[in-house]
Amino acid sequence: MLEREETVQTLVDLGLTVLQARVYLALARLGPSTVTKAAKEAVVARQDVYRVLAGLQEKGLVEKIISKPNKYKPIQLKEGLTILLNRRDMQTTEIKNTMTDIFEICERFKGSKETEDHIEKNEFILVSGREAFLNKGKKMLDTAQKSIDFMADFEDSMVGHEILFDLEMAIIKKGVKIREILRITKNEHKSPKYFLDLLKKKPAYEVRFVYCPLPTVIIRDSEELLISTKTDQNIINQPHLASTNPVLSQTFQQFYNLLWARANKECSRIR
Repeated sequence: MLEREETVQTLVDLGLTVLQARVYLALARLGPSTVTKAAKEAVVARQDVYRVLAGLQEKGLVEKIISKPNKYKPIQLKEGLTILLNRRDMQTTEIKNTMTDIFEICERFKGSKETEDHIEKNEFILVSGREAFLNKGKKMLDTAQKSIDFMADFEDSMVGHEILFDLEMAIIKKGVKIREILRITKNEHKSPKYFLDLLKKKPAYEVRFVYCPLPTVIIRDSEELLISTKTDQNIINQPHLASTNPVLSQTFQQFYNLLWARANKECSRIR
């Protein structure tokens, strides 16, 4: 019990509330679980767990698996600790002094039911919040073997490229082909330098243009899909649905290929 209290305190020091730390550690021990199981393991009231899980999703520490009943899956504890460390901007130096304790925590959880980095077949996961979206997008790019297909509004896409540029260049060097369909408007669109640098990588990176509204979509190797569920927010803050369901992934891949074939290869409004 004392060891658990010390572990909870470490997570609290890294920015979680006591209840968030208890629920996150409970999920780390159990693996993907329902609210009822997580509440019982964490010794937290069931009605409080819903609120706590929403906060953990926002921090990118927990993913929601859409099923009956819904389940919640923690990211690996070591990765979660890294995310929390990065969020403590001004206190990074002080927190790094606790790295020994942090890795001791990871050792304690060896052999527990920590989840794999990939999504299991047929899972549907709700990705909410900036950190969760960026974490999922980076994983998809990093694990791509053959192709990444993007689809987004021009302005939203430039935000994504600014953040993911180094990773995109790295996977291009590995031989991964990137295609992108951008939605443009009647206004002129100014291209930032990192986008122009990507254009120089043709044919490894290719882009085409349409005028119709688009959801934000990322397709990895025709196997994994990340799609926005709202369009009234910028790309970083939109909630997204992630899935490796083969029917859904293949359907969106076919739709993407049809749109790609009909999209414009050049656009005079891009400068």
